[in-house]
Amino acid sequence: MHVVRYTSKQKSLWNDFLSTCVNQSFLFNRDYMEYHADRYYDCSLIIFEKDKIIAILPGVINEYSWVSHSGLSYGGLIYKCLKQDEVINAMKMVIDFLLNMNIKHIKLKIIPNIYLQNRDQSMHYALFYLGFKLIGRDASSTIYFDEKFEFSTNRKRQIKKSIKEEVIFHESKNITSFFDILNKNLLNKYKTYAVHTAEEMTLLSNLFPSNIKLFIIKKKKDILAGAIIYLVGKVAHLQYSATTEIGKKYGFGDFLIFKILEKYKNSNIKIFDFGISTEKQGNYFNNSLYRYKESFGAKTTVNDHYEKYF
Repeated sequence: MHVVRYTSKQKSLWNDFLSTCVNQSFLFNRDYMEYHADRYYDCSLIIFEKDKIIAILPGVINEYSWVSHSGLSYGGLIYKCLKQDEVINAMKMVIDFLLNMNIKHIKLKIIPNIYLQNRDQSMHYALFYLGFKLIGRDASSTIYFDEKFEFSTNRKRQIKKSIKEEVIFHESKNITSFFDILNKNLLNKYKTYAVHTAEEMTLLSNLFPSNIKLFIIKKKKDILAGAIIYLVGKVAHLQYSATTEIGKKYGFGDFLIFKILEKYKNSNIKIFDFGISTEKQGNYFNNSLYRYKESFGAKTTVNDHYEKYF
């Protein structure tokens, strides 16, 4: 095996290989990774066996640290078909390569188990075997459609209230209007804005129309609630959601989630993921946010962070 650093000339090679991988995600497509390339110093890696690519590893450099990947929700070794010892050897080669670059610290946010198409946890063991330490564990909230899940009494009440109103649920392209609602809510509650801009999300949704969807609750011309869903394999992930003040009064945010779950539960999508209710690598737990997601019947799944110093 040998490791090379990714260059823009290898974009097609990277994307073509990604499409064959068992743990692929459109987040690892170079078009997605590079929409914010100006914010990060990319140091993605490609692992070869002779002249054949066997794995890719998205990452960035921050001084003497290599991270996979600061601009993505998760990362780790992406491969088509590797046995446990091959995953270990590939990571050994990666470590040696990064040490030769004078890297002193490696940090990985590995792919959550819900996204593993064949439930292969070779990466988990490889990191343990190679001396990486678990330093963070975010708590996400997940619904498995093949298991029984039940809404709380209050969720049922809010949904029933919404059904009485003359509102429409449908897919929309009006990301700008949705982001106006989203950022107004975030500014009022947290004094911040969404990680993406409306322009960036519009660009990404145009690049990946089958993976990024905006669903809204609308009355006449007014958007009252909306949610952006990322579709990755068999998982529907709630990336952003927002409800207007009027929408909150009538429970349209709950109704929106209900309609999205209804849409996907009888499709090829098997899992709905609300996302994490934690910050600071799991050391801060937002209980009220978690309880809200739990009230739809969601259960806890975890997103792990590992690191090693040299």
